[in-house]
Amino acid sequence: MAKEKTQKGSRSNHRNSLTPFKRLVDKRMKTLRISDDIHRKLTATVGTLMAQTGKMQTYQDAIEAMLTRSVILPTELLAEIEKFIEENKQLGFTTREEFICDAARWRLKFLKEEENVKLDGRQIPAH
Repeated sequence: MAKEKTQKGSRSNHRNSLTPFKRLVDKRMKTLRISDDIHRKLTATVGTLMAQTGKMQTYQDAIEAMLTRSVILPTELLAEIEKFIEENKQLGFTTREEFICDAARWRLKFLKEEENVKLDGRQIPAH
């Protein structure tokens, strides 16, 4: 019993010796179990974020970016995109992300041009 008190007491003293920030971090941080494959992808995302921002990034930054910047697309559409990329390698797309960014840019360009035509008073054919 004396040992238990000592261990509890030392654990309590350790918690009290932590700075308020460290105590806050201890309460807010969670441990996640992820597969090796997901770990590699998360690490790649951290690298991409570092390249984009020019700043050090953490796994938490990568997860936050995925949660705030990600778009969930229907499985069928993703499969169609992947098939298109595979069948049209000569176009230079290597990832879904590249293809989707390119497609979004082209669509935005088209819609902006369409809006400019409307402003000029010309008739625009229906989609």
